[in-house]
Amino acid sequence: MPDQAHALRNLLVPLDERAVRDAVARPALIVVLGAKGGVGATSVAIGLADALVRSRRPCVLVDAADSPGATLLCGSEAPSGVRDVLQGRTDFRSILRPSRRGFLLAPGNGTTEDGADYSAAIGSRMLAPLEALGSDVAAAVIDAGDRPGRKRLQFARAADALLLVTSPDPTAVWESFQTLRQLADSGTAEKTMLVVNRVPDARAAAAVHQRLSRVCRRFLGRDLMLAGTVLNGRQGNHDKFAFHALWPVSPYRAILRKINTRKESIFSRLLPIKGGHCR
Repeated sequence: MPDQAHALRNLLVPLDERAVRDAVARPALIVVLGAKGGVGATSVAIGLADALVRSRRPCVLVDAADSPGATLLCGSEAPSGVRDVLQGRTDFRSILRPSRRGFLLAPGNGTTEDGADYSAAIGSRMLAPLEALGSDVAAAVIDAGDRPGRKRLQFARAADALLLVTSPDPTAVWESFQTLRQLADSGTAEKTMLVVNRVPDARAAAAVHQRLSRVCRRFLGRDLMLAGTVLNGRQGNHDKFAFHALWPVSPYRAILRKINTRKESIFSRLLPIKGGHCR
């Protein structure tokens, strides 16, 4: 049976050599949004990618945020990145590179310098090539950043699962509701789940979730599912190989399990469930 390294290397072969085999499969898309800057959405995205490869599910992490935080935290330097793909300077496959954490990285290199809106190019230049990765990758985790805009909504619409990351900070809670309103207007609210990051304990996380769920029911007419909680000090050490000390009780593994419980038909290849637990 091919190992993970073989699967990652196989991603770099020409597309036409694998077109027939890949036509029936595509990676599950998990999009991570930050309610505001500083809530730790990038840490959550890295943690999810790390949890996937530790579950022996090959994964690609796409750093599509306006600042390339995930790329820097993964210790990667790249001559080109997501911005160049969106501007048409290079193709998506050419920027992919193995990370030291075991997942494939599509590095970011910041916002577009000319201020143009490249959201229309996301489908053809990024999402289509991601889907073409096919059976070699179980999932793509997209760090879509914390800045509202059409680019972020484009990723949200394409997502199989959408994770909104917040914290107990009052401003973060308020911005979370504003983001949820935008997602409801774009028709993506039903696949949105909440991650409460940087909380002292489970009680504080429950309070944040209850508050947001209450206003969602009142003003948006829907419930808000809690995907998971990440306690203070449990984000992982970005200066070393990520999250080793947290496994197998990683909060990110629990988040993946919750996603899979809700989206079992989509994620059946991703994290097969036996008795309600990840294999």
